This record gives sequence, structure tokens and C-alpha cells, in this order.
Amino acid sequence: MGDQEDYQNNEYQLIYPFSDNEDFFNELNKELIQINPRAYSFIEALIEKYPNLLNYEILIFNANPKILSLIDLNNLSDDLFSILISNPNAIDLVRENIDKINQDELWDELARNRNAIDLISENINKLSEEGWNNLVKNSEAIDLIKENINKLYEYNLWNILARNPNAINLIRENLLINPNLLTQRGWNYLALNQNPDAINLIRENFNRLDREGWEILVKNPNAVELIRENIYKLYEYNLYNNLASNHNAIDLIIENLDKLDEEGWENLSQNPAIFELCGNPILK
Repeated sequence: MGDQEDYQNNEYQLIYPFSDNEDFFNELNKELIQINPRAYSFIEALIEKYPNLLNYEILIFNANPKILSLIDLNNLSDDLFSILISNPNAIDLVRENIDKINQDELWDELARNRNAIDLISENINKLSEEGWNNLVKNSEAIDLIKENINKLYEYNLWNILARNPNAINLIRENLLINPNLLTQRGWNYLALNQNPDAINLIRENFNRLDREGWEILVKNPNAVELIRENIYKLYEYNLYNNLASNHNAIDLIIENLDKLDEEGWENLSQNPAIFELCGNPILK
């Protein structure tokens, strides 16, 4: 369940109990659901009835190009465009409007976009420290990072690099040289990392995670096995609202719906797992 999913040609509907229970349906946040990549038909029907609910500040983060097509660039502010260009699923919109990337600050934002590596590589000299902060988190930029490894030391970026799913081997190699390479912040960032090798690295260094690290880890879709192995952490730190974001933990979430407050329901509204695939996908 991610941006490799064929959102363009599949249609989705709400799963039970959200489809059949009016109280649960009403709890879903009708604005925040616009970030849900499986919600195209839901959003389309929603804005037909309530057009004022269309929220570009939320839509620009959507992983579904079909939902991004609902954005009218003529009505998009410069600030929101600077955010949109970091969305990998908006790369076609970016290339069609490359003339708008006319400031170094915009190149810094583009450095986040894993589908824009060719553009970034051609303009690497335009990146500031903020741009490098963004680039080291870019999963497709690992070769660029290795070619410019001095930047990790110049800007002290090892902790931030821990978020990059393709940087685990590089981090492992350097942890052998310097076991204190990552601070607490770095280990907590590693809890964000969805690479199974990152989860294994956490398992091997289990005591490095603090409460904040667990608040992050329970949202990690590839950490469900580790979460179940340490289920007591949900009780110890009251992490049910955080867990509500995890699309691989939907069974565990449904078992504990009574423990969610408003924040938990907002998180659940954005969880793709509350939708299921309809019987007949949309034909090309």
C-alpha cells in the first residue's frame, strides 16, 4: 500500500464498519480525508456537493496523481507551489512548469522530490544547507550523497540521513567506525525509516528508542511485527492515536477503536486501509 499502487485505474470504497455505521462515518474528517490517496471517488462526490470543502493546502500532499489533477495551478499560491514541487507524484506538473522554479529556495524544495534527481543533479550548485537537509532524506539521491559525502560532515547531516531508506548500509558502515554517529534524534529518525533493514537495526539497538521514538515507530507500516512483539508499549505510552495512522495495523486499530480520541479519528481518516478495492477496477 503505497505510491506504487495503481491509483489511476482502481476505484475504492469505504470498508466496514465505516461504510455501514453512520456514527463512524460522521467521525471521519472530511477535509483531512483529502490527503488519502484512495479517496478520489469520495472526494469527487464530496466536492460536487460541498465545493468549498476542496482544500489545496491538503490536496498538494496527496500521493494519487488523479487527485492532484483536481488542482488548478492558476489558483495555486506561490507558497503552495513551493510545497507541491516536492511531491514525487506531481513531477509532470513540475516539468510542465519548470520556469516557475526560478529561486534557490525552490531548488531546495525540489531536492525532496525523488522523481527529480536528474533536475537536481544538473543544478546541485544551487542547493543551500537547507537543500542538502532535504536531499539527504531523498531515497533516490543516495548516489549523489555518496559523491558529496563531505556535505554530511560539513552540515552535520548523519542524524537526518537516518530517515533515508536507501542509506542504511552507509549508516551501518559508519556506525562500526563511530558507534555514537547517531544521537537520540538520529535513532528516533531511524524509527521513521520503512526499510526493513532499518527496523532490524532498531531491533539490534532496542534500548536506543525513547518515548518519542516509540510514538514515531508505531506509525511505521513495516514495524508492525516489532510493535506486536512489544505490545505493552501501546499501553505504557498510550500510543493508540499514533497507531491509527498505520495502514498495516488496521486490525489492531479496529480492536481498539474505543481508545481513540478526536486526534486518533483524524489520523484514521487519513489511513488508506479504511478503504478497500471495489470489485471492478476502472478500465484504461
